[in-house]
Amino acid sequence: MNILLIRPKFSGTFAEYTTPPLGLAYLAAVLEAKEHKVLILDGWVQDLNSDFLKKTIADFKPAMIGLTGLTVNIKGVFAMAEEIKKEFPKIPIIFGGPHASMAPERTLQDVSAIDIVCVGEGEGTILDIIDYLHGEKTLEEIPGIYYRQANAVVSTGLRELISDINQLPPPARHLLPIGSYTASPKEHKSFPGTDVITSRGCPYACAFCFKQVFGNKYRTHSPEYVISEIKFLIKNYSIKDIFFRDDTFTVDYERVKKICELIKKENIHITFTTLARVDRLNYELLKLMKEAGCWKILLGIESGNQKSLNLLRKGITLNQIEETVKNCRNLGIETDGFFMIGIPGETKEDAKNTINFAKRLKLDFAQFYICTPYPGTYLYEIAKTHGKIDIQEGEWDKYNQFGAKNLLFVPDGWTSKTLKEYQAKAWKNFYFRPIYLLQRLSKLRSFSEFKNHFLGAVKLFSAFDR
Repeated sequence: MNILLIRPKFSGTFAEYTTPPLGLAYLAAVLEAKEHKVLILDGWVQDLNSDFLKKTIADFKPAMIGLTGLTVNIKGVFAMAEEIKKEFPKIPIIFGGPHASMAPERTLQDVSAIDIVCVGEGEGTILDIIDYLHGEKTLEEIPGIYYRQANAVVSTGLRELISDINQLPPPARHLLPIGSYTASPKEHKSFPGTDVITSRGCPYACAFCFKQVFGNKYRTHSPEYVISEIKFLIKNYSIKDIFFRDDTFTVDYERVKKICELIKKENIHITFTTLARVDRLNYELLKLMKEAGCWKILLGIESGNQKSLNLLRKGITLNQIEETVKNCRNLGIETDGFFMIGIPGETKEDAKNTINFAKRLKLDFAQFYICTPYPGTYLYEIAKTHGKIDIQEGEWDKYNQFGAKNLLFVPDGWTSKTLKEYQAKAWKNFYFRPIYLLQRLSKLRSFSEFKNHFLGAVKLFSAFDR
C-alpha cells in the first residue's frame, strides 16, 4: 500500500532554521518494515505548491495521506487538508501530532476534510488504520483515534504507550531531503548536524508542558541503540554534530553515562548538545558528557523567583540552577537558559529579578519569552484565575511566534504593552552588556560564526519593532 506523509509549510521568526520531521520518519520506518511504500513531503524545506501537490498525489496514488503540524501553523495545515480533499475526495486523510492530541474533537468539528485524528503515539495506530482500510479491522477496534459517526465525533480511548521503544526501527531518514535542512548555529557546533531522539515521555510535571503525545511514562532507547544510530549518521550522512532532542536527556544517569562511555570507547568523533534539567546534572555526569563531546546544554530555568518555580511545578531551586550553570562553566560547556516573563502571580519586580538572575548566572545565552498557557496544561487553568486569556477554543492561529503583536495571556497587574517592554528589556539587558559582548567575541571560532551571531541579533531585535 502507498502511504503519503506530509508536514506542511511552517513560517515564523526563525523559520530559516529547519529540523527533520523525525516523527514522520519513525512512522515511515514502521510502515516500510511492513513492506508499504512511503513518500514524505516536507513543506519546511520543499515548495508544496498546489500544482506540485496535485501531481505528486496523482502520480503516487496513496491509499492514505497523513498530515502533521504545530498549533502555530495549524491554519495552513487545515487549508492543505481541504485542498487535498477537494481534488481527491476518496483518499482518507489522517491527522496526528501534538495539536491533534490537544484538540482532536474540535479538529473533526471544524475540518471536514480530515477523516481520522490520531492521539498519542502513532506507530501502532497507523498500522491499525491500514488494517481497517484492508477491511481487517473496524474503527471501533482501533485505540487512540477520533472519527465521525452519524454526525457525532467518536473516541476509541487512549492507546497504550509503546513500552519498549528499542523495538522501533530507526527513523527512515533516507526518505527525507537531508541536505535541505539548515540547522541552527546555536544548536550545532559543527556541520552537517542533525537531531536524534533517544527517549520518549517525561516523568516530571511542569505546569506549562503538554504531554498528550508521549505521556509521563519515561521510555528510552538503550545505549547500544543510540550508538548504532550515531554511527549510521556518521557513515551515511557525514554528521559531525548531534542535538539530542529528548524532553530531558539526562533523566537516567546510568544510561547517559553508558552512552558517553561508548562514544569514548569506540572513538566516535562527534559533538553534541541537549536539553536537560538542572537537577539531573551533577558534576561527575557533566564531566563525562564533556569528554564525550558535549559542548552545550539548554536549560529550562524559567524564573529567578522561587515562588514562580514552585507555581510552575518545576521541582528545582535557585541554588540548584546556580550550581549547575557554575559546573558547566567550569567544565567548558556552554549554557543556554530559557526564561518566562509574565508568569501568573508575578509582579514587575519579580520580572526584574528574573532578568538580573539571568545576568548573574553568567550564561552563554539566554532566551526570554512571554508566558503563553496552552489549553490542556495546568498553567492554562492557573492563568484563568490570574489574568485575562484572550483566545477562544479554535482560534489556533493566534498562537503565534516569538514577537507576536497580540498576547494571548496578560496576568493581573500587567498590560500587553508592559509585558512586551519587559521582554525587550530582558533581551537587550542580557546581550548588550559590554562584558558579555567582549566574552562572546573572544569565543568566536570563525568569521562565519560572527556573521551568524550578527544576523541572529538583527533578526532578534527586529521582532520587537513589528
